[in-house]
Amino acid sequence: MDIKSFVGKNVNIECTDGEKFNDYYVDCFTDAYDNCDPEKNSIDILKNEGAKSGITLYEDEIKNIEVVGNE
Repeated sequence: MDIKSFVGKNVNIECTDGEKFNDYYVDCFTDAYDNCDPEKNSIDILKNEGAKSGITLYEDEIKNIEVVGNE
């Protein structure tokens, strides 16, 4: 899965544990080399663009991700 391609887009995400994040903004991508613990690719998602805090999701936690709307 190329999670880097979702940066700057609003997405719906379903995690492997069943948790869902609907219409979240993908703020940034960090590759495994720059994540020291654990060494996995990750994205940071925000409830809306410009939010002050968000959630980090690692690539292996994401079951499905799709762009919201016609982007």
